[in-house]
Amino acid sequence: LDRDTNPDSYSVVVNAVDAGIPIPETATTTVYVNIQDVNDKPPKFDKSSYIAYVSEIAPNNTEVIGLKATDTDLHSNLRYTIVEPIKANSKSGIAFRNSAFYKEAFRIDPITGVIYVNNTLNYNEVSSVILTVEVRDLFAAFNVDEQYDRTEVMIYIQAFKNTNPIFKNKGWTPTSSNISFEVNEETSPGTTILRLEAEDPVSQSVITNFELINPDQGGYISINDRTGDISLMKRLDYEALEGNQTSFTFTVKAMVSSGKRFSIANINMTVLNINDHSPEFDKSSYKITILESVKYPESILTIHATDKDVVRNEIDMKLGYNEIVYSLAGTNAPLFTIDNRTGVIQVAKGQVLDREKQSMIKLTGVAKDSYGKVSSAAKTTVSILIELLDVNDNPPKFVQQVFTAVIPETAAINTFVTTIEATDPDDGPGGEIVYDLLNEGDASGLVKMNSKTGEIHTKSSLTGKGQSEPYEIVIRAQDRGNLNPKEQSLYSDTTLLLYVGDISANDGIPFFVAPKIGQVAQVSENATIGSPVFQVIAKDHDNPSTLSGKIRFRIQNDIEDAKSFRIDALTGLVTTVRPLDRETKDKYQIIIEVSDMGEPPQAATRVLVINVMDVDDHKPRFEREIDSRPVELEVLEEQPKNTIIGEIFAIDEDINENGAIDYAFIDGNEQGLFAINRTDDNKAVISTKKPLDHETADSYILTVKCFKFDALKQFDYRKPIVCAPAVGVLKKVHT
Repeated sequence: LDRDTNPDSYSVVVNAVDAGIPIPETATTTVYVNIQDVNDKPPKFDKSSYIAYVSEIAPNNTEVIGLKATDTDLHSNLRYTIVEPIKANSKSGIAFRNSAFYKEAFRIDPITGVIYVNNTLNYNEVSSVILTVEVRDLFAAFNVDEQYDRTEVMIYIQAFKNTNPIFKNKGWTPTSSNISFEVNEETSPGTTILRLEAEDPVSQSVITNFELINPDQGGYISINDRTGDISLMKRLDYEALEGNQTSFTFTVKAMVSSGKRFSIANINMTVLNINDHSPEFDKSSYKITILESVKYPESILTIHATDKDVVRNEIDMKLGYNEIVYSLAGTNAPLFTIDNRTGVIQVAKGQVLDREKQSMIKLTGVAKDSYGKVSSAAKTTVSILIELLDVNDNPPKFVQQVFTAVIPETAAINTFVTTIEATDPDDGPGGEIVYDLLNEGDASGLVKMNSKTGEIHTKSSLTGKGQSEPYEIVIRAQDRGNLNPKEQSLYSDTTLLLYVGDISANDGIPFFVAPKIGQVAQVSENATIGSPVFQVIAKDHDNPSTLSGKIRFRIQNDIEDAKSFRIDALTGLVTTVRPLDRETKDKYQIIIEVSDMGEPPQAATRVLVINVMDVDDHKPRFEREIDSRPVELEVLEEQPKNTIIGEIFAIDEDINENGAIDYAFIDGNEQGLFAINRTDDNKAVISTKKPLDHETADSYILTVKCFKFDALKQFDYRKPIVCAPAVGVLKKVHT
């Protein structure tokens, strides 16, 4: 595992599966393995040799050139030193045997690798110096003696002539020839990234002769020898730069046409990182299968993405182009939560998954880099599909609350009576229903039931069993969920009302199933004409295929309340025929009649009480004219805080919470001397907040607004509710 050449981290997805039958339980987790660095690699200079130029008049501490070495180890501590051999040459090219003086002519910063002038230079004595520079890793843990690198630095000392060309670019001076600039990665090849400008101080003419005498190590740049334009020759990819090198140096000579007078510029190009990579998920899509019973805080899935943008320095770390945050999107996102740093997805707290409502859940996973900053983040989405496996969590549900059947006492054995039906949305055995006669009561032995279909047939003769009241039979529907490991059966019960009619002609009197005696129906005021109010249900013991068993409904219209409603003669649905106003009338009482069509006809009646429910359709108001004199209240001066001065009240024809009223001062209380509070009976109590001084003011005129109590949160005292009336309250202060 070489961290310097291979990935520095690995993600391993681990699945755990038990041997459960028929559906194994599963769990998934992701293990992240981070490779810890060992300091075993030597540092390396970015060039095998360097060339620099410095004027002989350059003062001490003038920067000559910066050396750059990199170490692929994560934790390294590099130190630069000038070591032997050090060579010096005269302007005629003769090497000096004794270069002791020039050992002190230059110094190097041990931390940054920048070489500075350290002593006075003289071109006539020495025109060039070759320094040997060594870099070592002080944190070396293995191969300590081998963890170093060396390079040669050729420094040309230039004779000072105030007639040499002058670069106009920022940073360059005759004594310090350094120019620095920045360029974004992925700048298009061929783009001019820097224009060098130089001038001949003798003729004041523009220099048009440039030469690249020390190219950059990466071969990224070229120069137009006439214009001085520096152009990018090939793709500049920040992520592909070797080591942590983000800057490149090169040297350009600007000279007059004869070439006899020239100046040197040492140029440093820094490559800037841009967010040119979006996060990439390790899968094109995610699909998992979980039980619908999974709840918070169980983890169900981990999504993971990486970003090819690299971090080479502190600036990159702050930008966070490879720092990913996760989120979920889509209509189903509220069902789950995701750790925005680890990508672990859980069922959200308080959420319940229900396969019967939604067996497949689709989500969108979102990965954003740059710590999720909206302005600079790049994002990628991935599809997440979650399949819910069934758990037996639904009992059978009957298609109606009570079943009713009518059969004559002359029916033969095995005569079909009715079918009891229930449904269960669960899958497998949990959705298979078995029916059973749980309690037959007085009908014991009269009927039998098919446990699979729910069909009921007569089991014995019904002769002599006819009666006016129904037989009540309790029936159970139970699923087979106990066939699944670790699950139990669920059940529901219902009642069958079995009417057995005798053989007499039309002796069956219709009877009401709904409404029951004393049952009350409700309808909202302002309901539109034709709005349903109540479903009347009636039965007749006689054979429904005969006239004696066919029933019709009507409302007896001999009372005033009947004029507001009608009933469908066949279906029994009661509806409105005119608008209802609770404030005018809040209760109606109608008499419903059901009769059969036999000879003679049989009939029954039932009283239905209809309550009109309040709708918030009135605004609070004061019962006074807008130009009425103010209400006058009196209070003694210097009374303590919270002294009650008096009460006022408004009215609202609505009731309960729809009629609740609140109050507020909208004018006259700028000093905050008074308070107003509502009471439970919708009155407003006005009290003092501070002692009053008769000599300061002997009266105050306050304007009060009344408004809906639940509108308090929306009430704006600067812009009161338009519909709320105001009342003036005059307070007189007495001594």
